[in-house]
Parts: sequence; structure tokens; C-alpha cells
Amino acid sequence: MKEICKAKLNLDLRVIAKREDGYHQLVTTMSEINIGDVLTVLPATEDRFICDLPSIAEDNLVMKALLLLRQIRKVPPLHIILEKKIPIASGMGGGSSNAATFLSMVNREFSLALTKEELETLAVQLGMDVTFFLYGGLVRAEGRGELLFPLEGKMGHALVVYRVPSSSKEVYEALTEEDIQRDCSNTLWDVALRINPKLREFSTELQRLDPRFTMSGAGGSFFLLDHDLETLEKYKTKIDAPFREIVELKLP
Repeated sequence: MKEICKAKLNLDLRVIAKREDGYHQLVTTMSEINIGDVLTVLPATEDRFICDLPSIAEDNLVMKALLLLRQIRKVPPLHIILEKKIPIASGMGGGSSNAATFLSMVNREFSLALTKEELETLAVQLGMDVTFFLYGGLVRAEGRGELLFPLEGKMGHALVVYRVPSSSKEVYEALTEEDIQRDCSNTLWDVALRINPKLREFSTELQRLDPRFTMSGAGGSFFLLDHDLETLEKYKTKIDAPFREIVELKLP
């Protein structure tokens, strides 16, 4: 069993309020993009997790998803191989996509007969973006990010670039009431730049190149939407970053 765990972009993100449960009430538009990690799952005699990125140990969302599944279904030992293409701490949802893809794969291939509602319950326990990756596409997400409303859209292109990692946890912890009250397309952008000087430097560099560059979620990836592929290719060659990809996605 092998599948692509597709990434996503937050085209916008507005934090509405901090909730009593510690999460934040938000509204965001998310769109799946056509790049992703490669996840392979094989029957085995004992569990084994391998990733080509050494920093991803066995304490990851895929293995947490396996533990949750085994609380409600019998799942045999598995050999899990993860090939990372989505940058870590990039705001593109790599770990969440890995977990959602794993849940769907194992449910289907081992005939676990989990309902849509049961899969969503597991997804929320793993992270707010995991529910989105069960379905993908183009959605408006509300609540903590787990309430999804599919949107109609048309196909478009974006240049996605990443140089500096950004911790979502640290960004949300640094969020103030003043930040929440600010009228902007991404509440988290200024917060991430405030606590991460290297990310601020990269953002400034991109804005000088083209002010339409936007940060995805809590960062550290940025994207530029443009119908002209030649423009995107030109910018791609000008940006010094380890990750520079032109992607397809649905746009509202």
C-alpha cells in the first residue's frame, strides 16, 4: 500500500477568539495542493517505522494514529515507511496529512469498517488539520479548524517557497488580544514575524520581490498566486530557498 499525503495551504486565516479549552476559534480557507509525502504501509511480524528524515522519530502522528486505531479495532503489526517531501514546520500540514492518509489507508485495506464519523473522531484527537486531510479539496474551516464546509473553486497555480521553520505552538502562544482584533487576512503572520527574526527577514525579502506573497497559516511557507506560469517560474529562480515549487490547487 502506497499513497501520497498531499500538503495544503491556508489561503487566509482569521483568529476570532481564544477558547476556554485552550484552542482558538478561527475561520480559514484551506486548499489541497498537488505535492506531498509518500507513505507506504505493509503487513509485518512487528511494528516498524522508517523515515528518510532522521528528525522524525517513532513519536509521530502516524504512530499515534496507529495506537488510537488499536483502541477500537484489531490492527496487525505494520511496517511503515515515510518519505518526506513536505518541509517540517512549514504551515503545509505534513504531519496531519500523514496521519489522515494512514487512517484512511488502514481502514480501507484492512476492512476495519470505520464510519466517516468514527474517522473524524480519531482525526480530532490527533490534530485540528487532520480532519481536513481526510477529504482534501477546497474548504472553509471553522471552530478549532475541524468544522469543514466544502467550497466550489477553479484550478489555479501558486509558487510555494520555504526557508525558515515556524512553530505553530509558539506562534499561537504569542498571540495577543490586540493581534486578534487586527483586521488582516492572516492573524498569525505578524505574530510569527515578531517572534522569529529569520522568518521576518525572509518575509521582507519576498515582499520586496512581490507584495502579493502571503504566509500560509503560522508559517514558515509563503505562497504567491498567479495565473501566469512564466511569472511564477521567473520568481522561482530568483528566490534562495531549499523548497521552491509551483503547485496546482483549487481557488475560491
